[in-house]
This record gives sequence, C-alpha cells and structure tokens, in this order.
Amino acid sequence: MRNTKTMPTEEQEHLALMDWIAYQPLLRDIAIHIPNEGKRSVYYGKKLKRLGLRKGVSDLFIPYPIYEYAGLWLEIKKIGGKLTTSQSEWLNKMRELGYVAEVGFGYQQCVKIIQDYMRGYL
Repeated sequence: MRNTKTMPTEEQEHLALMDWIAYQPLLRDIAIHIPNEGKRSVYYGKKLKRLGLRKGVSDLFIPYPIYEYAGLWLEIKKIGGKLTTSQSEWLNKMRELGYVAEVGFGYQQCVKIIQDYMRGYL
C-alpha cells in the first residue's frame, strides 16, 4: 500500500495534466476546465447554480471530434480517489449523448485516456 502522505492531491494531478496539455498543439487551446470544486458561500453557490453550474460535471472537456464522438469528458481523480454519485451520473449522461466520458485516476492514467481518445482507440 502507498503512503498517502506522499501521494499527489487531486489538484496536483490536475495541474500536472494541464502542464502536459500545454505542450500538446491539438489540445492546448481547446481543453476546458469546469471549475466545480471549492467551497463557496451559500449566496454565491446559489448564484453560480442560477448561472448554470451543475453538480457532478467532469473536470475537463476536450471538444475535439473523433469519429462518431463529439468530444471527451474527463473526471480527474487522485490515485485511490472515488467518484461521487453525481459524477457517475454525469459521465453516464454524456455517454448517452454520444461523448466519450471517462475517469482517470492519477496524471498518467489521464494522459493515457486523452492519448487513446485522440488516436481513436476509445
């Protein structure tokens, strides 16, 4: 079992992934982070909900069509992390709508998912 004190946080995994994306010519200008995380005041949370914030929306969207898929939704988790019910529901909903929707546990798995998607392997 790994020592959780030395394991990267979800934010660190996400930052590493975005650093990698910054060097990918096809991705760097189109990959979109959906900022659903974080604590907010009740007032600001209600305002964001009215503005369209949705519970469970994946962390990253890549609007690059590959074959019959319109894009890739990616939920980024740290190694050993868990999906919430709303995150699972969002991923399933996106699959039903014709997107590839995956969860990656750790930076390396996220990179592999994106590479496989861009190559048409998913």
